[in-house]
Amino acid sequence: MESTVCIIQPNDPKMQPPTVDAAPLDLAFRAARLYHLSLAAAAIVTILHAVSVPVVITWDGQQYIDYADVLFSSRFPEDFDFFRVPLYPLALKIAFFVLGKNAMAVIATGSVFGFLGVWLLGSAIRQLGHPVLAAMCIVGLSFFPALIGYEHSALTEAGTFMFLALLVRVLLWSPAKASATRKTAMLVLVIAGGYYFRQSILYLAPIAAVFFFLWLLKAEAIQTGRPLRRLGLRPICRALPHFFAVAIVPFVLAWPWEQGAPPQGATGLLVSGLVRQAVIPPDHPALGNAASVYREAIEKASKNGALRISGIDWDKELAVRQMVTPAYAGRAGGLFLSVVLDNPGRYLGGVWRWLLAYVGFAGSEGENHVLREAAFNAEGAKIFPGPQKLDGAVRESFGARSTRSLVSSFLRLLMPVFDLLVALGFVATAVLFAWGIAKGDVSDIVVTGVPGAFLAMHLLLLQASDRYAFPTYPVLLINLAILTHRLVLRFRRMVREHAAIASGPSEDCRRLSVRVE
Repeated sequence: MESTVCIIQPNDPKMQPPTVDAAPLDLAFRAARLYHLSLAAAAIVTILHAVSVPVVITWDGQQYIDYADVLFSSRFPEDFDFFRVPLYPLALKIAFFVLGKNAMAVIATGSVFGFLGVWLLGSAIRQLGHPVLAAMCIVGLSFFPALIGYEHSALTEAGTFMFLALLVRVLLWSPAKASATRKTAMLVLVIAGGYYFRQSILYLAPIAAVFFFLWLLKAEAIQTGRPLRRLGLRPICRALPHFFAVAIVPFVLAWPWEQGAPPQGATGLLVSGLVRQAVIPPDHPALGNAASVYREAIEKASKNGALRISGIDWDKELAVRQMVTPAYAGRAGGLFLSVVLDNPGRYLGGVWRWLLAYVGFAGSEGENHVLREAAFNAEGAKIFPGPQKLDGAVRESFGARSTRSLVSSFLRLLMPVFDLLVALGFVATAVLFAWGIAKGDVSDIVVTGVPGAFLAMHLLLLQASDRYAFPTYPVLLINLAILTHRLVLRFRRMVREHAAIASGPSEDCRRLSVRVE
């Protein structure tokens, strides 16, 4: 029998003790430098759009500006709506103190939130071992038109994105072995702090607790060299206190503010989705005197018997909601559940239409589109009508600029590109989540599960605006980048392996081969 064996001579230089190769160190240094340069570039882009793009103030924005004035004044607490939470008005108040009560203070507040969110996501990708990809994502997100639009609005979306990015970053954080308690405390503070910025972040606590529990078990498996299914009960028992702390303590910290929140606020939110997507049948007794207005609104918003994606007109929805809400204050949960159980087809239709709206199919009817148009179009109102008692003073203090700039024009050109990328980001997030579940990769589960849970929560409650989905968009874009990067690496590896098989043994191996019988 004959076979070919590749023999390496003992004196071959290739077999000598390895020397320290400076190439990997140099590559790591270059990647780190590129990462820091990307942060500098993002800061420059932030400054450029801050001085070039005008402020946009909506009805809600006028209220937030007023609540900033109310905080720490004689008007508090009587004139503060406790259904709103205080951190964003507090941030505005600080900005007004430093920069004056003007448009730049609003823009600076949102821009800081946006920049920090982008930085946190870049840091998370770098934590996963991809500094070059992190640098590319930081620069790319800095030009995201929707993010820039919300940075220039007196709304909470940019800050909510920052808290979601912070939650992802902390969940991916790998402290020293003895610091699980420190990570638990960080998660509790992030979620509780997020609640005081946007209430819905609080309800991510159980999801974050599950992800943290998985992270602790995965860390134990890596440390002991055993698979997850063979860890035994002891590691699980050690992880359970951390799980319960993250799942429960944020609700305890949110409880004091919750006591002051009027029940009409939550009632309005739940009724809003049912009405906007016509989930309540027109003959439902809860509608009362609003039934005729409701029927006309549905007919107007329907074509060939199909309701449009964005549902009925918002002003009609508001009129119906204001007539229905008082009778169900504090009981909206029961109304919502009974309507959903009695009308599952109408409910699933509403969920599907809002999903399409979240993905971007609402078009010009979506709030995301309206806000971007206001920010990047030189014509039209930058300050929308607000409460009568506030509107005049807001227009006087925040007089909107309407000058066209190259920055605005460039961002307007990028809008359809990023719309497509966001839609692909939804698909990439679903694929990457399934990949993470199949492979037991906690990192994939975290970067997809946090935005997925936030979206699902608003979707299932029929939250009536694609604006509520926006804070997840930058994270979805990151997931698209991670999945694309991973697929490209796998493709390159397959090409190299195929080329190696096709080329056969190397020239050195053939030269040193001997025939053995």
